[in-house]
Amino acid sequence: MERGRQLYGAGRFSEAAEAFRQVINSCPCGIHVREKPCLCKNILGGIGNDSLRRELKKTCICSAKSERRCGNATHIDAFDSLAAAYEKEDCLEQSISCAEQMINLSPREPKGYLRLGKVLRLQGLPNMAYHVYKTGAGLVGEKHPNHALLQKLRDQEAKLKRLMSLRVDPVAKLPFELVSMIFRQVDFRTLCRCLSVCKTWKTVLTGKQAQQLWRIQHYTYHRRIPKSPVLPKTLMTYAFFAGNGVTDLSIDNCWRFGLKTNSLPNGLPNNNSLGLILSRCKQLKHLKLRGGGAQVTLDGLFNIQLPALESFYLGYGIRLPAHVLVWLLKGSPNIRELSIFDLIGRSTEQYVFSNFPVLKDLKTIRLANGAQRIHVNMSDLIRCTPNLETAWIDDLFWYCTSENDNTSWPRLRSLFLGSNAVVRPLPVLAAGKLVPEFRAETIRELYLEAYDSALILSKLPECRGLTGIQKFSLNTRDPLRKGQFEALLRPSFTSGSIEELSLSPFPLATVDLNNTEMDWFRGDSLSCLSLTGLALDGRAIGNPSDALVDVVSRFPNLHCLDINRECIPPPTLARIVSQTRVRTIYHQHGYMMEEVRTWAAQKYGAQIIDGCVPSPAQHPDRPMFILHISRSMRRPREN
Repeated sequence: MERGRQLYGAGRFSEAAEAFRQVINSCPCGIHVREKPCLCKNILGGIGNDSLRRELKKTCICSAKSERRCGNATHIDAFDSLAAAYEKEDCLEQSISCAEQMINLSPREPKGYLRLGKVLRLQGLPNMAYHVYKTGAGLVGEKHPNHALLQKLRDQEAKLKRLMSLRVDPVAKLPFELVSMIFRQVDFRTLCRCLSVCKTWKTVLTGKQAQQLWRIQHYTYHRRIPKSPVLPKTLMTYAFFAGNGVTDLSIDNCWRFGLKTNSLPNGLPNNNSLGLILSRCKQLKHLKLRGGGAQVTLDGLFNIQLPALESFYLGYGIRLPAHVLVWLLKGSPNIRELSIFDLIGRSTEQYVFSNFPVLKDLKTIRLANGAQRIHVNMSDLIRCTPNLETAWIDDLFWYCTSENDNTSWPRLRSLFLGSNAVVRPLPVLAAGKLVPEFRAETIRELYLEAYDSALILSKLPECRGLTGIQKFSLNTRDPLRKGQFEALLRPSFTSGSIEELSLSPFPLATVDLNNTEMDWFRGDSLSCLSLTGLALDGRAIGNPSDALVDVVSRFPNLHCLDINRECIPPPTLARIVSQTRVRTIYHQHGYMMEEVRTWAAQKYGAQIIDGCVPSPAQHPDRPMFILHISRSMRRPREN
């Protein structure tokens, strides 16, 4: 017992709990720490129903043996100390279980009631704690009216009774400045639910002073069917609460919220519900709409103009015709971010950016489309977005037919080109060009996907200027050849700018890293490495474990490693953690490595995560990524 108290005082609560558990289990009465709850008695329920005496008299027929009593003071103290250790470790449920055992073991001992009341208050249950103190004071006072802890029980009872009698509505009493600070900490869904608390809350939260609380509105559909579903009329009401001054509107699953195209008798689409909502949001700066189980076509936005709009996001499942998008962008000259993942045109041969306005402030663009193939002229897009810094492109036909030299973004810093972005006609591409083109001296992040690297890379003479690359990712069907590998990566390794590198597959089959010519492939700047290809087409490339360790050892400051689904044994991961600075390993079979995960966490503070490093290719609204996720959810998990 003394050893447990010393460990508790030193802050070693788990070790102290084990020591107290040994003291409890050594008592001659045979009552040990309960591993499973008693199925015959409900101590906490009996206190709440004022029937604790009846609960204590019940005969226990389960393995808990809760009908026994014990008057050993050391036994009771050990239970109390164990509950305190659990409390320090935030294991409140286990602490409650220990306190219930104390009450059942010695109903006339105040320590069990004091401990149970304290834990209940920590859980935010003052009413239940009051009943515990009241019941305990009654039982203890009957047999031990002079007990040293009886007065403490009564003091706690009186204190809670006084606090409960002084309870007031803070929304009605506090200054509105404090009320506003409190409600700014809750999400939008909770704020809406607060309207149903009482009339006072609704009056305060819908007044003119509270309009600022409703400026940011995020709607998310939950699978649970609500009693009163949110309809377009409700959305307009919430917009009115903001004084028609909503600045940030996000609707996830527009179909479920009733923002869908309805057919009028003349066959024309009707989408006035969203139009009415947006007409009340003239100060809107950020608009994000996502589809749901069905396609939603937004034709009703043709007459809407949002002059303050800075960010416009249309997720997969939301279809906006090109001519409607042109009208919307003409009325939003200050837009800085544009994301469209299901772009449609009036015909499949339409160059959708030919009539677009020039968006000088646009810094980020994300473009993809669903079923309909859209044709995009590269020079038209560059003309519309002269100051673009980030481009994310997938699932589009690119035409590079420009008569002038306007085929590159002068300020582009980040480019993602998905494998579904088809470039044609290929003969017009000059040798050594990257599509879409960029100025090598400005690019910092480059993410490329292709089934065949030759579709994106040719002779690569322009890659000598890629000296400022900080993040590089290449995903191809076959490994790069040695010349391509060196031309792409050597400039950034030589300059020391590269920080994150992802190659799938890693060209171990085509590049001999042991050759002295590959000494450039090392450095202190790389901190995150993601690779596959240690086993190609089922044939191991030498020893995969040694190959992985060799690659990792080239980068002394590497702290994050992603090996995807590679079959790497746990000893190899342990070797990497112990011999290098890698402290985070992503592995999609990581759930199978519990022993090495526990060892790495305890000895080196490292973590082995079942997953992969986030990348732009895993965008939640990317059509191909959504299909991959849906398939993986249907696939049974490996044992």
